[in-house]
Order: sequence, then C-alpha cells, then structure tokens
Amino acid sequence: MIIRKLVYLLMPISLTACSKNFLDKKSDQSQRVPAHVSEYAALLDNKNMNVNGLNLNACGSDEYFITEAQYNSFPTGITTLYERMAYDWEGDMSLAGEQAGVDWKDNYNRIMQCNLVLEGLDNLNNVDDQQEFDRAKGTALFIRSLNFFHLAEQYCLTPTVSEMEQALGIPLKLEVNFDRQVSRATLKKTYAQIIDDLTAAILLLPVSSNHTTRPGKAAAHALLAKVYLILNEFDKVEMHAAEAIKINPYLLDLNKTENVNTQPFPSLYENREILFHGQLIELTMPGMMDLDPELAALYKDDDLRPDHYFKNDGNNRVSLFGTYAGFNDFSRPILFSGLAVDEVYLLHAEACARQSKLTTALESLNFLRKHRIDRSKYIALSSTNKDEVLVWVLEERRRELVLRGNRWGDIKRLNREPRYAKTLVRNNGAVQRTLPPGDLRFAWPLHEYAIIYDKLEQNPR
Repeated sequence: MIIRKLVYLLMPISLTACSKNFLDKKSDQSQRVPAHVSEYAALLDNKNMNVNGLNLNACGSDEYFITEAQYNSFPTGITTLYERMAYDWEGDMSLAGEQAGVDWKDNYNRIMQCNLVLEGLDNLNNVDDQQEFDRAKGTALFIRSLNFFHLAEQYCLTPTVSEMEQALGIPLKLEVNFDRQVSRATLKKTYAQIIDDLTAAILLLPVSSNHTTRPGKAAAHALLAKVYLILNEFDKVEMHAAEAIKINPYLLDLNKTENVNTQPFPSLYENREILFHGQLIELTMPGMMDLDPELAALYKDDDLRPDHYFKNDGNNRVSLFGTYAGFNDFSRPILFSGLAVDEVYLLHAEACARQSKLTTALESLNFLRKHRIDRSKYIALSSTNKDEVLVWVLEERRRELVLRGNRWGDIKRLNREPRYAKTLVRNNGAVQRTLPPGDLRFAWPLHEYAIIYDKLEQNPR
C-alpha cells in the first residue's frame, strides 16, 4: 500500500533526457504499482532529480557580493528572504517559511523516490531487461548518494577526519517508509553510506550515459573523488578521478567558442564535458550580484573564462552570464551544480599535489589551463615546490568552478588548514558581518519542521 501511494504521488509529469521532445513526454499516472523495470526507471527521469539542493551554499559563498543599494532593494517576498538571510549568514531562517526548508525537503524527496525505486526493483517478480534493471538500480543509488552528499555539505560542519566519529551527520533514510523517525547519524557514518552507495552504483551503471541528465560510471567515480577529498584520502581521490578521466577526458576548448556574447557554452544536452547535469533552483541572486574583487583579480588578461562567465552591465557591475546549465525563459543564467570533467581534472591535480606527485599534478592542471587560456599566450606552469603547485590548483578551482555550489564546501575543508583558513566578510553600509574559520554557522540550521516533527537535534549556532 505504501508503494502504491508513493508511486501515484511521485510518478513524473515530465521527463528529462537528451532533447526537448523527451522533456515533453507525459507519463502514465495510473495508481497501479509498476510491473516493469522501465516504469521504475522512468521515475528517475523526473526533471526534479537534476535540481540540486546546494542553494544555501551558493548564497553564502564569498564568490560575489551585493552592493548596499542592491541589498536594500532586494525583493521582500518570502522566497527571496531565504536568499537574503543566507547571504547574511544570520537570523532565524524559519522566518522565510517553507522556502527556508526547500533544500532539506527537496533532497529528502529525491531520496524517497530513489528508495521507492530500489525497493520496487528488488520486489519485481520478473526482470524483463537485466541491463535496464542494473542501470535503474545504479542510478537510484547514485542519486541517493548525491543527495546525501549535498545534505552533508550544507547541514554539517567539516571537522578534522578524527572528529567525524562524534560530529553530527544527517538522517540516513534508506527505506520507503518516511514516517519512521530516523535520528542523525554521525558524520563518519554519513560518508560511509555515501561511499557504499557509490561503490555499488559503479558496478551497475553503464560506462557512459547517452544523456547528461543520467549518470554513468564516470559520474559515480567523480562523486567518489569529491567525497574522498573531504576525508583526506588523496590516493583514492586520485584513483577515482583518473577512472572518470579515462572514461571521458573531454574538455571544451574556449579558444573555439563562436558566439561568446550570446551562447558561451553548448546546451546542457550537447555539452560533452557534463558527466551529470545538476542545477540550483532559480535564485534571484545571480541577477543582482557583483563579482568578488578577490576572485576577479585571479583572472589574468590571457584567461578566456571571464568573457564566458561574466558580463559588465555598463555600471561597473560584473555579474554572472554563462553557465553549463544555460538560461531560463527570462534569459537569466541558471546556476550549474552538476558534475563535469573540468572539476575532475582539478580533483586529480589536487590529490596528486598533496601526495607530492607534482609532475602528474601539473599535467592535469596544465591540460585544463590549455583549454581555458588564449592559445597565443599560453605558457605551461612548472614547479618543483609542492606548496606552490597546491596554491595554483586551489586558485584554479576558484577560477573554474564559479557559483556551482562548491565554494562553501571548499572553504569549510580548507579552514581545517591554518595556511588556507579564511574569514568571510560581508559589508552593507555601516554593518559588517564576519564568518571566521570554525564558526558553527558553516552548518546551516535545520528547518523547524525537522526539529518539531522529526525530533532531530538542531545545529548549534
């Protein structure tokens, strides 16, 4: 009965894959329990499975600022209050109503859908297509792990690895019955579950996917590399990043962009660099932001990315323009938050640099730079100094992965190292707010319904 009700509620209205025609297909919304693998697979093609819950992280990062005038004119609706409060790192997020809990709820809704598919597949009497069965099960495990990862990135601190045994993680809901209360696991157990899901997914997923909205093995390897980076297991970061690159080494060459002023990147359906498409909800912030001066200074004159990523509105305000997710119906950029090959090269470079494999680290770093720097001015980086190479890699992460929801997690993990620790600052007129390393506000507060109804322990502030 539980599965029957959930299938009725979760059966997708529109599906996502490689074309608009596919997007427009409607699913059968009958109340019967799916009897075929393809019907469970269709549940995972719901377009909402590619909307990622990293919105708070994007709003709270140091990649942009809002001028005092823009801040004071920020829309006052309930949905935008959520963004403004996240920008300030302050206040009672529950004042933003249901919108304040969108990241928490939407992540767990996707997890519930994955659990439904996993349980349904295991209960099928006959498997009519083993290959499709494996792909569907692998996809469900991958998407569940991705949403667990995003929840941990937003609602958990990033202590040292030795402290993760005691640190608060997230509720690991692994069953269809979401009415059963599940307490918060430790952070160590949270990452262990994510790793278990991804390890199983790699065995089931196809080597590559025909659609950027569906994962293949490369996407699972890339996500595992990101998890192991947080755990400081750099040999495993290197291994999984290398496996992902082996499957898909492709990088866009920005020297070959034809229409940088109108279409800086291919559509998400045609961008071969995307391993798994993800996007944030449509935030107001990108249309009001100004690029952080410290970040802007990292781009040199030979770097082609500023022309692809940003635009100047004529009033000396530099705002976001191009992303791998494209534009919405109002020609505003949609923030990409998925997995792409460019990030994998940076994961590989950092892992190798931290293991003192400087030649290999520079090979990955320079391969990416060669596709991002003006060909006529490109000079490969070279050094035998580990600290210098690592700084180069970390700076390249800032230049390349702008407003993808990654920066907040990077700040948290790098704050564990005094040489990279940073205090974030917001200035709005006479009001200055700071967020120093180790501050409890790096873990966003759980929405009040998670405390009241799920009886969860709130993050201290």
